[in-house]
Amino acid sequence: MQNKNKKIIIAILIGIIPFYAFAAIDKLINEPNISVHGFFLVYMPIVALALFILILLNKFLLKQSIAFYNSKENNLLLDIAVICLLMIGTSFIHISAKLFFRDFFFTNQNNTKVILVLQEIFENPFLALVFIIPFIWITQFFLIFSRIFLLKNLWGISESKIWIWGVIILSSVLFVLPELDKGMLDILISFSVILFFNITYLYYQRFYPFLFAAILLQTIQMIDFWITFPK
Repeated sequence: MQNKNKKIIIAILIGIIPFYAFAAIDKLINEPNISVHGFFLVYMPIVALALFILILLNKFLLKQSIAFYNSKENNLLLDIAVICLLMIGTSFIHISAKLFFRDFFFTNQNNTKVILVLQEIFENPFLALVFIIPFIWITQFFLIFSRIFLLKNLWGISESKIWIWGVIILSSVLFVLPELDKGMLDILISFSVILFFNITYLYYQRFYPFLFAAILLQTIQMIDFWITFPK
């Protein structure tokens, strides 16, 4: 058991911590590379590499399959219900935070560059297709898998409720680090969404509903942007 725990810590230190630490430090000290080139030739390959490393660590170091993260029995209707819960809950957090806390927390996020780059992408049908399918799928797969990878494996170290909830809270802090260049309201929203996902996974330990919910949310947002943003 001790050897297994050591392998878990090694996998987390190699496969998760470096990416999020680098993302946080890079955003704080460098100007983000917000461009079509940055999205497709910098960010996507880095995330794909990080995902590949994490999958290798899971398979060869921890000797686990993706099925390990699907502890609950397969139930299609329940999976769909959880997907809907995650999507509705995420939307509720975003709307509530902006409605009730906008006056209490500052926001310094300027989306002008992002909007201009997205507009450039969606003016080209090929780039739009690449962005909606491989880009969103790869990035969301890594983000969701890295969170669940950390939660599930660390929960296996101890069954203590203090440990389990401590992992949930501390991991939520870790995964919100790449948002540190944004305002307090945006950080609060990101932390709340991640915490909501983490708590839901505690009670419904199936990986796929969380992945599909994240992908659907991003896809719907991008398609809505594509359709409604002035050309």
